[in-house]
Order: sequence, then structure tokens, then C-alpha cells
Amino acid sequence: MAQGGKIEYEFERQWWDGPETDVVFRPIIPIAVRSGDKETRIVKGLIDSGSNTSYVDEELAEDLGVDLDSCHEVPIGGLGLPGNRGRVCTVKIYVVDFDYEYESHVIFAKVEAQTVLLGVRDFFKEFNVLFEATKEGKGFFTVMKIPRLGH
Repeated sequence: MAQGGKIEYEFERQWWDGPETDVVFRPIIPIAVRSGDKETRIVKGLIDSGSNTSYVDEELAEDLGVDLDSCHEVPIGGLGLPGNRGRVCTVKIYVVDFDYEYESHVIFAKVEAQTVLLGVRDFFKEFNVLFEATKEGKGFFTVMKIPRLGH
């Protein structure tokens, strides 16, 4: 549980098969997605400061009982081929280590399996994030809950 409203995490190392096979460091925190009385298991929440919106793997919609046909369809970019489309729905994001949830307008789309991309529009209204490229030879990032009156 977060002490003093902040937690320091080590970047998760993952192999990346891009133009050059290499290790990438990703800022990942444990989260769950909630809709109504249903909740996903704990999944990877990738903090994505380059995305305005949060994206949820569309395969999680069924677990949550979300009817994607009832959600507004929108064009999306940056997640693969041009012309991709997703569905905007309102869910709650539960940030496990802070025992805190917030409402988020997310786009259900084909993203990395069982992953949620935490975008600027909602996640960064709730949390400040400090990225540190190296600290004793390792990458770290700190997540801090933004204090709110009455919370």
C-alpha cells in the first residue's frame, strides 16, 4: 500500500522485436478494470504519457460484461494499421497499490493482450509520475497520488 501517497517502481524489462531486437523498459503498475459489479483479474497497467486516452484490451470487455455494440465507435491511430477502430465506454480503473479507483472513458481496442494503456486524460489527472532513466544502473519511476479535497 502507498505510504505518503507515493510509490517507487522499477521499470519492467521486456524484449522488443522492432527494427532492432532490444530490451525496453516499461512503466507498468498492477490495476484492475471494473464495470458494474464485475472486475478483471489484476492486469498490467502501462503508463503511457504519449496517449491522450486510456485503452483496454477488447478481450477484457467480455469478462466485464461490457456490450461493445452499445459503446460509441471511434477511429484510433498509433495501435497498428491505419483505419483501426475502437469502442468508447466508461469503466472504473482500480489502482491496486493505492487502493484507489477512478472513473475513466476508455477505448476498447486490440492492444497487447490483457493490458491497459493508462493515458494522460484520466490517469494523469489522478496521479503524478516521475520517470528516472537511471538510478544505481536501473530505471525507476515514482507514482504519486494527487491529493483531492474530501478524499
